[in-house]
Amino acid sequence: MPPWIPLIASWALPIGGVLLELLLVRVLSNRAKGWLAVLSSAFGFLALISGWRMILNGTVQDRFLSAWDGPFSLIYRLDGLSFLFAFIALGVGSVILLFSIEYMQHESGATRFYALMLLFIAMLVHLVFSADWFVVYLSWEVIGLCSFFLIAFWYTQAEAARGACKALVMTHIAGYGLLAFAIIGYARSGVSVWIDPRFATSLTTGILLLALVAAMAKSVQFPLHTWIPDAMAAPTPVSALLHAACYVTAGVYLIARLRSLAPWPPLFQGVLIAVATLTMLVGALFALIQTDLKRLLAFSTVSQVGYMMLGLGLGTPLGVAAGLLLCLNHALFKGGLFLCAGKVQHECGSRDLNRLGGLASLMPWTAFNWLVLAASISGLPLLSGFVSKWLLYHAALQAGQIVPAVVAWLVSILTVFYFLKASSSVFFGERQTPQTPAERTHPWMERAIGFLAGGSLLLGIAPQLAFSYLINPLLPASGLAPIEGISWLGVRLAGGEWYASLGLGMAILALALGGAVYLIWQPARQIAISGEVQVTAGGGVFSGGEPLSSPARLSATDFSQLLQEQWNEVYRLADPDRFYRVVWRWLLRFAQVIENLSQFLERRAGWSLVAFSALGALLLALFKPSGSATAGVFHHAPAWLLGWLSLAGLGCLSVAFCVALRGNQLLLLLLSILTALGGLLLPAPPWNFLLLEGAALLAFGLLWLHLNDKKAAQIYLFAVLLSAVFTFAALQMMPAQPALATIVFLLGVGIKIALVPFYVWLPRLAGAASAPVLGLIIGVVDVAAFAEVVNFSQRAPLLFSQPAPWLWLGLLSALGGALAMLAQRDLKRLLAFSTLEDMGILITAVALGQELGVQGAYLGAAVHAVGKVLLFVSLSRVEADGNLQPSVGGLARFYPFSSAGFVVGFLAVLGAPPFAGYLARWRIYLLSFETSPWLLGGLLLSSSLALLAYGRTLLEFWWGSSDRQAGGSPDLLPCREPLGFRLTVVLLVILLLLGGLFPGLLLS
Repeated sequence: MPPWIPLIASWALPIGGVLLELLLVRVLSNRAKGWLAVLSSAFGFLALISGWRMILNGTVQDRFLSAWDGPFSLIYRLDGLSFLFAFIALGVGSVILLFSIEYMQHESGATRFYALMLLFIAMLVHLVFSADWFVVYLSWEVIGLCSFFLIAFWYTQAEAARGACKALVMTHIAGYGLLAFAIIGYARSGVSVWIDPRFATSLTTGILLLALVAAMAKSVQFPLHTWIPDAMAAPTPVSALLHAACYVTAGVYLIARLRSLAPWPPLFQGVLIAVATLTMLVGALFALIQTDLKRLLAFSTVSQVGYMMLGLGLGTPLGVAAGLLLCLNHALFKGGLFLCAGKVQHECGSRDLNRLGGLASLMPWTAFNWLVLAASISGLPLLSGFVSKWLLYHAALQAGQIVPAVVAWLVSILTVFYFLKASSSVFFGERQTPQTPAERTHPWMERAIGFLAGGSLLLGIAPQLAFSYLINPLLPASGLAPIEGISWLGVRLAGGEWYASLGLGMAILALALGGAVYLIWQPARQIAISGEVQVTAGGGVFSGGEPLSSPARLSATDFSQLLQEQWNEVYRLADPDRFYRVVWRWLLRFAQVIENLSQFLERRAGWSLVAFSALGALLLALFKPSGSATAGVFHHAPAWLLGWLSLAGLGCLSVAFCVALRGNQLLLLLLSILTALGGLLLPAPPWNFLLLEGAALLAFGLLWLHLNDKKAAQIYLFAVLLSAVFTFAALQMMPAQPALATIVFLLGVGIKIALVPFYVWLPRLAGAASAPVLGLIIGVVDVAAFAEVVNFSQRAPLLFSQPAPWLWLGLLSALGGALAMLAQRDLKRLLAFSTLEDMGILITAVALGQELGVQGAYLGAAVHAVGKVLLFVSLSRVEADGNLQPSVGGLARFYPFSSAGFVVGFLAVLGAPPFAGYLARWRIYLLSFETSPWLLGGLLLSSSLALLAYGRTLLEFWWGSSDRQAGGSPDLLPCREPLGFRLTVVLLVILLLLGGLFPGLLLS
């Protein structure tokens, strides 16, 4: 078998399963789709283990697949570390999919579920094998998007919608840390692949901290962990995959990979240990007070991943080995625990600890497996968790990290306690739920849980199997010595240091103390009034004066409230969401101030344009350019940009047929598109200039026929004419007065593409025009004009010889537009201000110059055209039905294609992988960093603010539930989207996706 099979087939086979799920959507039953998913993942697992012999022999397999984009390549490495994480993803992922067959067999969205689950698994495997950091980031973000869509699987439920948006915002914004890490490392070393030793020379403390921020959000480390409990509204197999196999493990892999590249600076190592220690404690404290079974498991994951990060932070052979062993063990016992919780919820209809109880007699095998897995995570001897924690205590003591060792030990005591509490509440005591489980009807669920429980038991009895075949083969590549002497039960360690005995004693003592604390608390649940007094409003269990939620029973809620009251200040300080909410409120207040100012200017749009033009000319006179006016070269827009603009125009035209545009309006729309394209086709001024301005005038004619608000159309015409006068004047001035020409040209461009402060005509127009017309103006006419600006930057470089005014204008537009987005409740106005944000970034690319900047500007223009048209297309059907109202909520149920198009559109224009916008953004970000790190920070901040605004819009408008039917009709159905409309949305989405995955298609 070729040695590259494990590298490629292990992720290609699950992706093949994704394609089959989509192709056979109308053919297969839900159960058959589940088996297809299991087989696709299992075959990928078999392909992976075909390379096990290479790993055991210490062989490293590299494979160059192809060039990807610019200097970046699809190059892969199979070594012990990547093999371990791919083993976890494919092995545990296959078992979770096996559980899903019966769990999801009655769900209407089974195809969407299995396709996303398989893609989730495949991209984690792709991530750990990828050697190019920019491809690693692509995989990183695709994993994030998979989790986003899976958490929102039941997107009509408000809880699922909130959890998904919170996960996306927190992990994507933190993920910019990984992108910045890749950009800075590439800029400093000249290479983007971590297998090249030159990259390791760029790893300073600051760069490593950027990667740590990304890993903290992915691996739920304090204070970026708060999204994970809110993600529990997802189907249970999704929760299991997030926690056990494919999500939190990504951050652990990233830190482990960084550890293998070069020794860490002491400061970074100290920060990692501190974060891990605090995370362990915070996760355990919040797990104690949960009354929802899945939320308890979620906070448990926070705590347990802290253990893993602590092991990696120690940096010693034993510490790294213990951390990675715990990662493997955690995949087994946490995956199994979530599946047990899912089975309880599936059978009983609840995961509320107050409503459960006495299920051991009704679900004996589920109860048995739960107890095995809970005992393992609690550190019971004979089970895998015991070995992991013992070795971790040993490693921490050996490294002289006394405080982290003690905290880890205390957290183990708390872990024992809250799992005893959960086990007692669910499986023992009196039965609370009226629904009777029927366990034998779902045998594959129980088998899947049994596989994971059996694996945990096996690695507890014979941990040497994990060391010999998975852990030790990866240590030498990190410059660490293999761990010798691990035997049965993990109780014999070569060397016989006293740390080993103390570590063993700490593990056993933690288990004993946790059990003792629980046994002390437990009798309070059983104390009843002497003489079996009838429970009344004034009687019941003695509770020291505290009211109980039900007669003669101290419930999980009672205990949680008691603990929160006693430790109120601790929980208040340990909850970072309090800080996030404060920041959010101040952002909204600041955004509202900007919105109020903007509306004041919009009401006086004509005067504002004149005043800002005069003021701008005065200020720009300070930046007098120097140089020759004849230094340019002939340049025009590339053919592929014309192709993308043509497709964007066709999208506008297609949707116009589905809404209110008719007769002369359609003709003007078509003529405007053709004239804009013609302006880019002509090689040089003045004819191309006349055609581009003609396209804008035709758009004005369309507005005049279409709008009731003629004032908005007049303001647009004034902006078009003013911009044309400035631009034409600059062209005439160029030979004789280059300095004045530069000032006048910048004013014309600022008005034309709506940069701050010349933007006032755009939101005014957005409040009056229909979505398809706005798509034409913003996505076609203005993008064509912007492309001509890029052409001028090459033909007449003197116009950009002083980049400072352009950069300030771009950064001000990006940040101002993003902030203004936060104050919008009207979706068309939101998209208008998002155009400011996007155009600000694109004009920055033009000002930065160089070939990379020009490529980024053209690519960004193409994505802006298609993405913005897709966004306005998504609003057009809703607007035509009269439902485009602020905070209407829940419209995705009635307009699924519109909702999907909106999500893809905003992700694409924000530059999120795998969509085509990523190709433009990395170029612009790279040049921004080379100019100034502060400029890069400003652009990333604007993108983060824009994501917050889009996320809130998704929650308030598309997802969640609605108190009323759309349009007031009680029988409104999703069929309100015509076939032509759906095809338009699908084709634009496919274009943005294929352009991002296969850059050659976009650039050809």
